[in-house]
Amino acid sequence: MRRINRRRLLSAAVCTCLLVLATGVAQVSGAEPAPDFDLRDKRWGAGEVHTLDGHWQFSRGAFIDPSAPHRDPQARPTDFAVPGFWNEPPLNQETFGFGTLHTRVQVPPDQTLYLAVSDIPAAYRLFVNGELLTAVGRPARTKEQEIPQFLPRVVPLETGEGLLDIVIHLSNHHYKQGGIRRSVQITDESGYLWLKDWPLVFDLFLSSSLITIGLVLLALRLRGNGARAAPLLGLFSIVIGTRALLVGERILYRVDWLSWQWLQKLEHVLLYFGVSAFTGYLFLLYAGHMHRALPRVTLLCCGVLALFTIALPTHLATQTVTPFKWGALALCGWFIAVYLPRLRELGPGWPWFYLSMAVLTLTLPLDLIMNHWQIHNRPVMHWSLILFVVFQVVYLWRLQDAALRPSRLPSGNVMSWLDPVLPRPALQTSALAGQHPEQPQRDTTPAADARSSVAPGAAARKAPSNTPEDTRAVLVELLRRSLNLWERHSGKSKIQLAEDSGCWRVYLDGSTPKTRTLDKYLNERTLPRNPRWRLVVRTANHVIAQCPLAPQERSELERLIARVEHNLN
Repeated sequence: MRRINRRRLLSAAVCTCLLVLATGVAQVSGAEPAPDFDLRDKRWGAGEVHTLDGHWQFSRGAFIDPSAPHRDPQARPTDFAVPGFWNEPPLNQETFGFGTLHTRVQVPPDQTLYLAVSDIPAAYRLFVNGELLTAVGRPARTKEQEIPQFLPRVVPLETGEGLLDIVIHLSNHHYKQGGIRRSVQITDESGYLWLKDWPLVFDLFLSSSLITIGLVLLALRLRGNGARAAPLLGLFSIVIGTRALLVGERILYRVDWLSWQWLQKLEHVLLYFGVSAFTGYLFLLYAGHMHRALPRVTLLCCGVLALFTIALPTHLATQTVTPFKWGALALCGWFIAVYLPRLRELGPGWPWFYLSMAVLTLTLPLDLIMNHWQIHNRPVMHWSLILFVVFQVVYLWRLQDAALRPSRLPSGNVMSWLDPVLPRPALQTSALAGQHPEQPQRDTTPAADARSSVAPGAAARKAPSNTPEDTRAVLVELLRRSLNLWERHSGKSKIQLAEDSGCWRVYLDGSTPKTRTLDKYLNERTLPRNPRWRLVVRTANHVIAQCPLAPQERSELERLIARVEHNLN
């Protein structure tokens, strides 16, 4: 029994020695690990772009040898999900640091392929099969030695025998996240256009479109409320179009005129400034419907965020963008919920306005979700911004079209016809004269002079003598009829009539606009004892000037105006 046990022990020892020897020989002979990605069975030659999303090997705190990464003694690899960041789950490591990403890819042999790498905070070097293909910035072990830079790259490579050993040296000592932001993509000659040229062309198209629309809105004098609101929409378009040159393909990063830190801060400051401009646009567009504190509070908050962005280090300054986007989403939701019932009061074309706000409200959460999962969302955001601005421009042009009809110069109150170009002239005139906005003024328009020069006999034939009660009824009827025709032909509300005519004050009861004085003139029981009848006449002339009335409707208003002027002048 003892002899048998000794033989078994001897056999086991020999087997163990042989295994150890075999392992050592394998390591000395350089046995290669299996590839992480096998793309040989993928579709090539049809414009397909393949991603290398999955688990790579990450060695933190070491720049390992790119020619033999699996043999480098510094390599202590852990699984790293690409795209992803090492300061987020599941690794939860320190934000600032450096390391090496490594993977092996099996591809068809003897071909020319193209490898696309997007932003890698904050600098990196790319090696394939031990050869340095590109470097963006300068990765380093310390902050002082690192040179941060963002610049997408597409590099050609030869597959040779069909095995790609990809090594990326990367470091982050300046940005809020460390890792790979977007997917690493690979394609052949057929997909080069979509991988390299198309994103650049699309970013240039987006930026030039938005900036051109903005310049046109600043140059043109749109009529009606758009005369005040359109420039702010144009400013918003220019800001967003300029920011498009700082994201995506990072076009402005290719120009050596500002440092990486200042370009990052400019990217965020433009976002805050654009939201302030758009809030001001909405406030002017609603013309008294919105509380005055809203644009001021928005401007104050965005100004504080911009100052923090400029003053703080880049990795802290860029932390505010995510809560800011959630705040902008909440503001859009609140705006639609509160002001949705009043959209019809914005005049003709209000469905375009509602559609643009719906596009913006649906896109913002989608952008946040896709950013969280590191999903490429640039086309979605870019098309949404273009549609949003175009829909707003269509809405403004509908307002202008309504203000221009009829195209011929209307008879009657000339100042009323100029109201869309010079908003609220009555308020400006009364302010210069030191009078109250609702104080009656002498009507000096050509139409008024013509009416005052009518012979007494003709005036009597036109408007027979009435009792005071009948005159008050005619005054109420004139204002009621004017308001009815205004709402029917312009699609605007009583609030808009008070604002556009410049004859009636609009009060804010909380956040609800009221026309208390005008309302008193719509009923004989609430009509003042000494009514300011010239305000009613000017309102009726404004309706005649601004609305495409039928001949019968126009003559009826002119008849009522003549009766009021004859009895009360």
